[in-house]
Amino acid sequence: MYYIPAGILAKANPVWVKAAVSLGVSPEKIDALNWGTFITKNLIPVTLGNIVGGALFVGMIYWFVYLHKKNKLSGISNQAEKKALKDA
Repeated sequence: MYYIPAGILAKANPVWVKAAVSLGVSPEKIDALNWGTFITKNLIPVTLGNIVGGALFVGMIYWFVYLHKKNKLSGISNQAEKKALKDA
């Protein structure tokens, strides 16, 4: 997240813009580097992806661990072992 705002601020320096153009960056790409595109094309999609991905993957892992622990408890007849596994 640091690099895009740094690039937006760096494009104000004409020497850096000239160096970027000499390295093959088109002027249209430099013009498209602004706060609006940073928010709409980077920050919002990344944030939504992290929320959805984190909720799904972390939720699935917790569900799997809980389900695995529950199945392990169902095969034990000794109450002391059940309590020890439940507390773990």
